[in-house]
Amino acid sequence: MNCIAEDGHCIWYEECGRNAMGRVTNCYYNGAALQLTNKEALKTLKSMCSMFYNGPDTYTCCAPDQIRRLSDQLVLIKLLFGDCPSCFYNFRSLFCSMTCHPQQSHFITVREFGNSTLYPGKQTVESITNVLADDFAQRILDSCRDVLYPDSDQHSLDTMCGRPYDRCTKESLFNYLGLDNPSQPFPIYFNLTNNTCQNNYYNQSTFQCNEPVHTQYENQPMCDHSDCPKAPPKPSPPDVPGKYSNISIRMTELIIVPDNQTFQTHYYLSPPGPLSEIVVGPALDLNFLTQVLDLQTNILNLEGYLPPDNISVRLTDICLKPSNTNCAVFSVLQYFQNSRDNLNKSIGDDFFLYADYITHIFQCSTKKPSLNDTLLNLSCFSDFGGIIHPTVVFSNYPNTKHTIEAKGLVITIIIENSNKPEKIQKAEAWEKAFINYMQNFTAIQDSLRAEKRLNELANFTVYYSNEHSIKNELNTMIWSNNQSNIK
Repeated sequence: MNCIAEDGHCIWYEECGRNAMGRVTNCYYNGAALQLTNKEALKTLKSMCSMFYNGPDTYTCCAPDQIRRLSDQLVLIKLLFGDCPSCFYNFRSLFCSMTCHPQQSHFITVREFGNSTLYPGKQTVESITNVLADDFAQRILDSCRDVLYPDSDQHSLDTMCGRPYDRCTKESLFNYLGLDNPSQPFPIYFNLTNNTCQNNYYNQSTFQCNEPVHTQYENQPMCDHSDCPKAPPKPSPPDVPGKYSNISIRMTELIIVPDNQTFQTHYYLSPPGPLSEIVVGPALDLNFLTQVLDLQTNILNLEGYLPPDNISVRLTDICLKPSNTNCAVFSVLQYFQNSRDNLNKSIGDDFFLYADYITHIFQCSTKKPSLNDTLLNLSCFSDFGGIIHPTVVFSNYPNTKHTIEAKGLVITIIIENSNKPEKIQKAEAWEKAFINYMQNFTAIQDSLRAEKRLNELANFTVYYSNEHSIKNELNTMIWSNNQSNIK
């Protein structure tokens, strides 16, 4: 076998518009890596892909727009594995190498080309083969196998491997990452090889879950014992509110609780199987879900205004978009892609119901996420392409195996964080519009309750917060404290 490889070069550089599937593509580029000079892109690369950062002498095969999108996609990985620094580092090494490595051609080949809709005459990369060292893939799996989803006793790999975490193999994991993951913008055919000729595959040092992450630019502790049985137990630190507290994002969150706290039993016939029943909590009442969908739709369409010229700011201007044009919004309605038509789908005959929104939620929340519910022909994935974990969208349930018995719902809207004043001002303008809308909404609810018109909008309670409301509350507390100290 010939192990002599040519000098490495790039296989793409910068984004090239959307393809016929609506997915962002990369421009084909068969040349040397280019120096990265954009200060914000360098800062992001150092934070997320430190293994490819070299100060002012950083050369990459990824442009600033690709680095921004990679950072957004890694946020979703962090939501799943971020509690274990070594696991998250190893995943970052995988995706950062694929996107930015200055010698991509050593281990990546283009399988399919397309034509750019943004730059006429330019070719796009539509699918690739990525050759990895078999041992590198195994080390990634081993470091992540026991990681739990934040605030849950469910393993993160359960939703990413197509089988229970303890039976996950490197082959099934990388098949999901490259081909079965709907948030992946294009097909990636991972080839795991033991033919370790120099320069014909990607390999990188990794960290085991019981090892701290120590590199030139990173210094992070080992995983907790709960995410890594090999790590020694340690005293628990003080609680930090919020499961996303270690991620550089802004967050708008609503907790919605129906007044009617009655549990319901739904019966189904699954031909040719026997009659079955599913007991669900108050939060899965169809009328309640429909009201929540209406509220959510109105919130996602809110418009803020940026002074002094009253420039319009919509959520799509500021939100995190991991893989397409849709904002990262975590909600049980995402099991139906936020569609009323999907929510109301059902299949049955004159005598029996075979499937409806309850069976679909049951499928999505208890089994491997699917692109196609076999009866309703619906996907479990969100409209932004991500997995919706039930512990994030349900509240007040008995345990993580019975989330469908929830008594409340949670909606979480993820907004990009930034150090740029103009981006912060835009986010604050929308967050202010959200607070004003919710204050008006709850005032209407109070009026309806006073008039005993409970079945219109006043049959549920909404708790809400975002960066704007938290900042105002802190300012009020500081001002109150200062006033109390004035003699």
